Amino acid sequence: RGCWATFYPPLALARQLGLPITLHCGEVITPGEEAAMLYFRPERLGHCVKTVRDEELWRQLRKTGTPVELCITSNVITDSIHGGNGGGGGGGGRNDNDGSSNGGGGGMGKGAK
Repeated sequence: RGCWATFYPPLALARQLGLPITLHCGEVITPGEEAAMLYFRPERLGHCVKTVRDEELWRQLRKTGTPVELCITSNVITDSIHGGNGGGGGGGGRNDNDGSSNGGGGGMGKGAK
């Protein structure tokens, strides 16, 4: 576990050197950190389970079009989701009633609504 401020300098250097950046966020609640990670504009994000449950962060994430990868096993182990069926305290993803469902943050490529 760490703090975004700790990771920012080496990640900024990696970006400056031309390396693509993937960040994992939203497995646990870290107020303010997900917004900072979205602002950093990584090439890919991991998990975003909690991120998609915050209306403003969800809006920002969709606006960037950043792809999100999933690891259901990790999400269950970290208690980000409960059973993966949306019925537990953590519950699955979201459905915005516009025909899109992110299933907890996944499947969002550059063309996502």
